[in-house]
Amino acid sequence: MLDDPLPLVSALPRPWLAPWLRALSALAESRGRTLDLCLPTLGGGTRAQQVAGRLLAELARLEPRGTPPALRCFVQLEDLLGCAGEGGESARAIEAALGSGAIVPAFGSPGERCGGPGLVRAARERGALVCAGAVALNLPRAARRAGPWREDAFFEDLAGMLERALTALSELERGAQRSRNARGARARALHAVVPVGLSEALRVLGDGELRGEQEGSVLAFLSEALERFGEPRGLALVLTPFFGEQACERFAALDAQLFQARQPLLFGGEGLSGAGGEPYSSGFELSRSEVSAPALAARDAAHLAAVMSSLRVGALHPPRAAASLELLERAEGLHLRARSAAHALYVLPGALTPSTGLYEGGGDEPQPDAPRPDATRLRERT
Repeated sequence: MLDDPLPLVSALPRPWLAPWLRALSALAESRGRTLDLCLPTLGGGTRAQQVAGRLLAELARLEPRGTPPALRCFVQLEDLLGCAGEGGESARAIEAALGSGAIVPAFGSPGERCGGPGLVRAARERGALVCAGAVALNLPRAARRAGPWREDAFFEDLAGMLERALTALSELERGAQRSRNARGARARALHAVVPVGLSEALRVLGDGELRGEQEGSVLAFLSEALERFGEPRGLALVLTPFFGEQACERFAALDAQLFQARQPLLFGGEGLSGAGGEPYSSGFELSRSEVSAPALAARDAAHLAAVMSSLRVGALHPPRAAASLELLERAEGLHLRARSAAHALYVLPGALTPSTGLYEGGGDEPQPDAPRPDATRLRERT
């Protein structure tokens, strides 16, 4: 991962940018690795946006080779939409790169941003980061154990599964820490948790129906559980859609042997992947349909908005989940509207006397002869 390459790109002569990117791609391909460029938050700067736009345009012109591409670029979603709005040719090139996975839209919260697969970088952090390990969670297995409409049982099973996984990560981190200390490597270590089969699990919980509120609750539960379970173990945990490709195939093959019952009519035309050994969906992928119907487009936009609202920092992956600039712009609008919702507490004037207590006469309980305060109302303002 090359973090913040914009100063280098700005210093390169314009004719050198395309050969430099081709050289990076060839180097990564020869090593059998994926090389990622991670752009910082541009913050509306005209100069930075111009340099980023030039970099993305040249990257989009590279011929994609392999899956995933040997060279990728992580861009904050709002900055990506700004670069795509500079012209029709730029928008078409960026949309093609989104479809191939060469450009990965990322999102973050104030003070944090996505630093690559399984990495989160603070705003003023300049040191090296390392994703020291990743663990995959088999969501469809927990959903099948719980059964339809049993979210409480599903979350209970998922919490136990997560605790066992983090215990394994803690044991692995002890050995990895000794190895890093022996090499003298100085880097902040993070650990990734990968949800596998989110779409299949939601279909089991919804009795064949995909419901957006369930998806948001599952991702929010995982995000909160990582903070709660990771701190006592001294682990910095990141919920990420990467690193789960092999687990998708392995979990589906194992579950096909454990769960023999199939109900294809229950799940409509899309079917339940994994029931016959087909690989599960990876990451935050919700729908595998290639039909661009308006209803599906609205559902996909709501899905992406739910992902961004449930997680503080992350990336939209795999490429099929974010292959359209129009879809991304629609999802960003939904996300901003959801984030701007605020709760206001209105306390109407009454017989409150702060000097003597909450109620007249002192103490926390109303006195028999004291007038009661007016009602306190909680209103939701959007």
